[in-house]
Amino acid sequence: YFGGQSMTTFSAFIAESNFMDAPARSVDSIEVLGRNGNVHIDRNKYFNFVLRVRLYITENVRANVQALRNYLNNTHGYMRYQETLNANEYRMACFREAFVMDVSDAQHGVVTLEFDCMPQRFLTAGEQPISVTSTATLLNPTGREARPMIKAYGQGTAVINGVTVTVGGSDAVTVIDCELMTCSQSAVTFSGYDYPVLGAGSNVITVSGLTKAEITPRWWRL
Repeated sequence: YFGGQSMTTFSAFIAESNFMDAPARSVDSIEVLGRNGNVHIDRNKYFNFVLRVRLYITENVRANVQALRNYLNNTHGYMRYQETLNANEYRMACFREAFVMDVSDAQHGVVTLEFDCMPQRFLTAGEQPISVTSTATLLNPTGREARPMIKAYGQGTAVINGVTVTVGGSDAVTVIDCELMTCSQSAVTFSGYDYPVLGAGSNVITVSGLTKAEITPRWWRL
């Protein structure tokens, strides 16, 4: 599936995919005069990942290839990519416009596609919002720090792993995106001037004053 569209619509099925491969880590390697070896500076991030997929088209090759090409070239930006063999995970992918067609015989064809993906393999389990009205513990099933989406209802505070998020302003719903580092209103402050993250293992969340806080954890792995 890409952008909510099943490739079976185009009679296309996966022949090969590198979905499970991992991206490269961003590390600067610096040579120092008079010193053996290099100094490595870890930027604590990962590069984008190139996903290559070979699709096997089983029927009406010409018509389905054209329809598939039209669909993909009309998509823009990151969209959800998911395979039935890895149904519990998905990537955020952007079609790279590499579309290589290899007609193997008169009835069937193989199409190679490339997608530019964010480095994470997101877990579908991390898409479900968790409602917190007082105190709760969220268990991160991966070893990766997750940057959640927070919906704060009303005014008050939410303490997440020691970081206090204070929400003032109106009594409406405030959306805090810890991945993009954005808030839907300006009357939000953070202790330590940083957005909270959900680390590996247990994460304690305490809500005070707010009607509730909805935490969408966005668990991911490499």
